[in-house]
Amino acid sequence: MPLTVFLAEIGGHEVAQHYLADMQSVADDSDLTFFARAIAMRARSDPEHADTKEFNDLVDRWMAANPGSRFALQQKAGSLASAAQDAAREENLKQARQLRTEAIDLYVRSLSRYLQKDGTYSYFQIDGYALVHLGITLAEHGQKEQANKILDAVLLQLQDKHATRRHYLHIATIHAYRGDYDAALHELDAAYDVGWYSVWTFENYTHNWFPELKNNVRYQQIINRVKQRNAKTLAHVLVREAELSEE
Repeated sequence: MPLTVFLAEIGGHEVAQHYLADMQSVADDSDLTFFARAIAMRARSDPEHADTKEFNDLVDRWMAANPGSRFALQQKAGSLASAAQDAAREENLKQARQLRTEAIDLYVRSLSRYLQKDGTYSYFQIDGYALVHLGITLAEHGQKEQANKILDAVLLQLQDKHATRRHYLHIATIHAYRGDYDAALHELDAAYDVGWYSVWTFENYTHNWFPELKNNVRYQQIINRVKQRNAKTLAHVLVREAELSEE
């Protein structure tokens, strides 16, 4: 399957370019296709079970081939953090703590060059999703002071500056994790207004971090609107792909 179709399957070309743009150690298009396939597989899976064994195996193989990539480190960290949440739900607290420790280590390694003197990170120099994930994972690990320092810094840096759907989604994630669902829904509405078209990541957040939103009528209305937009986007890309293959 062409790489462009994989990119479409995770919500459009822009999302894929966001993931792939900073992979300095990628050698050729086959590596790009390999990682795009892993991400597409995650996107196609049930959001409640997005970190499948097959996806994790692919990321492990990709990390072995590209050990210096911060994106590979962050993907693995996200998988470990998700596994820690599953372990905690099953009351396997020792395993959950070990998995969170490993996840935090990978997040910190991936962000190390962007650490500022005050112990926070510059949001606009990095991929903000990893920064938000690090803050939440630290909070779940009991390091709430450091977690709040990181998350508050994100909110401060984005104050009056957020204009892209990614910015709105990161702010929504922080508000929802802190239990301020009205503020989170306001940001999700704003994300939709500026073109939000792929829900799988946020639905995975909802499953892991704030399940209280699942039955919220306003939340479901927003998610359904985004899904409808994504279906139209994917259909358009696939038609165009078929047209190009016939030329």
